[in-house]
Amino acid sequence: TVDPQDPQFLAKGLWIEKLLGNLQLVFEVLHAPKAPEGKGPLAEQMGAIADVLQACRTCNLSCSEGLARWPASGRYGSVAEWRASLQQRAAAFGPGGPRLFIEGLLARSNLGVESYPFASFLDAAKKIFLSPKAEGRQAGAGDSLTAEPLSKNGSKVYLYYMMDLGCTGSAVESFARRLGLSNAECAAVRCFAQLDGRDNGGLAEACASLPAITGHLGEHTQRVIESLVLLGRPQVALDIFRSRGSAAMAPFPPKGEALLIVDIHLSCKGLYEAFLYCQELWKKVADGATQTQTEMGMGAGSGGGDGPAEGEGRAETVQECTRRLCGWSEAHGAVDRLMELPFTAAEEACLRTYFEERLFTSASGAPLWPLFLALRRRYKEARAAMDELQAKMDQQGKVTYRSNDVYRFLNEIIDTALGVLPAKDSQNEGAASTVESAVRKLARGVYGSHQAPQSMLS
Repeated sequence: TVDPQDPQFLAKGLWIEKLLGNLQLVFEVLHAPKAPEGKGPLAEQMGAIADVLQACRTCNLSCSEGLARWPASGRYGSVAEWRASLQQRAAAFGPGGPRLFIEGLLARSNLGVESYPFASFLDAAKKIFLSPKAEGRQAGAGDSLTAEPLSKNGSKVYLYYMMDLGCTGSAVESFARRLGLSNAECAAVRCFAQLDGRDNGGLAEACASLPAITGHLGEHTQRVIESLVLLGRPQVALDIFRSRGSAAMAPFPPKGEALLIVDIHLSCKGLYEAFLYCQELWKKVADGATQTQTEMGMGAGSGGGDGPAEGEGRAETVQECTRRLCGWSEAHGAVDRLMELPFTAAEEACLRTYFEERLFTSASGAPLWPLFLALRRRYKEARAAMDELQAKMDQQGKVTYRSNDVYRFLNEIIDTALGVLPAKDSQNEGAASTVESAVRKLARGVYGSHQAPQSMLS
């Protein structure tokens, strides 16, 4: 009922804030001996008082910081321009990309995307702290979206609003401090706003700050990593991932996060770093399966091992990560380097499936699985694989090695190897060295511009 620019607004607001604070203390005293936290007949009333007190405190602080004199659209020409800017920023990520961080903050305060931007600081305080949607406080207490108190999430939404409005850093920091948010929490919200804004200066500042405040990103961590990758900052995303601790000690990640981390390793460090990360995941899958079998053998109930569904989900995730390695290797001409990596038996089974699928779908149609075996001097297995491949190709009417140099050369190499390797004399040792050199040469030439000679052993 009072104009926010009227001095009486702040004077009355401070008196009401003090009154509500005293009322909150009375309810806390009455509630304390009755029931555990979050339960009891007065819990709902206490929550309502906390919301009203937070709204009142927010309005008072906003007045003291001069927000009453700001235009409703802040640094934008109009609220419509502000809203259009948000839509443009969200569209820049493309369909299926990460949402804007303000959308996640709003969701954690039980607010819809349509409620932002706010019409004024009074509108913001009402929607964040006094909206009927805040009644989800009790029902959603165990949900990941409401892991923090709604009042703290609401304070973060308001802090973002102040930054987006164009308030100075000192005003934002003062507001955050008086609302009980730590410097790191304030810095995290600032980074969210900078990543959403996509301004080069703000993005550089966010990239400098993020690795130091990873522990305060909460449920937004994966979205931060996704955004950094899409914004062309994969090294910062990798720094955030590493600051979370050793991959060996971390829990098994969701599929989307695992594939994202593989992509980050490939972008920043290349094939070998991504391969090591995949091996950590393969080891977690094997350890979980072993623990489950042990528990079943001992007749134990649900323990730390994977259940059947969870184990299958993890196996599917790690197989997809290995396939991502293979696809990257093909796209970057690194298949020969991929084949030289020390894969385990379980990983080899995944590779074989991928290579055999690519035999009929890739442009080269190269016999990658027999070549993989030949590189490991497993020539008998390579011969069996070649015969099996040729039978499949004959069934489908595909080109045979008789009219394809790669197939012809690989068969020549395998046949020569099987003839000379069992012998021990020095002449055959030299022949064996020639065979190994020829296999490596063929692997390098499969996806490159290498022109093979008439005989790979010549």
